[in-house]
Amino acid sequence: MPIEFAKFKIKKSSWWKVGNFDIFDENEDIVYKVQSRYKNFSLVTTLQSVNFNIEYKIEKAKQLKISYNLYEEGKLIAKIDKPINWNAKAFEIESAIVDPFILKGNMWSNEYRFIRNEEEFGIVSHKIWSNGTFGIAIKDGEHIPMILSVVIIVALLKASGLA
Repeated sequence: MPIEFAKFKIKKSSWWKVGNFDIFDENEDIVYKVQSRYKNFSLVTTLQSVNFNIEYKIEKAKQLKISYNLYEEGKLIAKIDKPINWNAKAFEIESAIVDPFILKGNMWSNEYRFIRNEEEFGIVSHKIWSNGTFGIAIKDGEHIPMILSVVIIVALLKASGLA
């Protein structure tokens, strides 16, 4: 039986607003909106479903360090709080709701894969001609909003110059 993947396209909402994205399904329908704003000198980003219920909140945790917290309904579910060497080909994500996994590939050019226990369950790919739009395929059964949130965190790191 072939493995099924949910496919999405992530596109910046506007070129002047850092951290704002629209996420489309394979039918070109918007399924999530990502909005970022500054609150108390810290960037707060929300991943919202099409009916604008906030699914996830991404907060920069520490100003002088690469550190992001991911919340679901106010509960901390994942944290990136370690130096990320963008020259390295992989880094690990730990979470309270899924088993640990790694991102492997070239994060800078949006060409990387999600891997858990040596099995690939997500792919991010950027086409050079696509003007900032990139695609992601996530294996059915995976926690889609969380995986999309991790992709957004990588995009925020790149936009902030930390990548």
